[in-house]
Amino acid sequence: MELDFTAEQDELRDTVRAVLSAECSPATVREVVEARTAGKPAAADALWGHMVELGWPALTVPEAAGGLGLGTVELAVVAKRPR
Repeated sequence: MELDFTAEQDELRDTVRAVLSAECSPATVREVVEARTAGKPAAADALWGHMVELGWPALTVPEAAGGLGLGTVELAVVAKRPR
């Protein structure tokens, strides 16, 4: 049983880390959470736009439906919190 990531999965993980490190600092997350908790609008549009450009919301959507057609492993790579 193969338990290592493929080169493509490693590249996806590295891209996710780079984007989130650059655009989603702990201070940014705190500001959004505090604003939304207080019932105020909080924009994270730039980050969301970048995620959409990279296709992350469409990872597991079949290619026939306009998605990337990847699997649950790739979804886990995107969702996993770095150590």
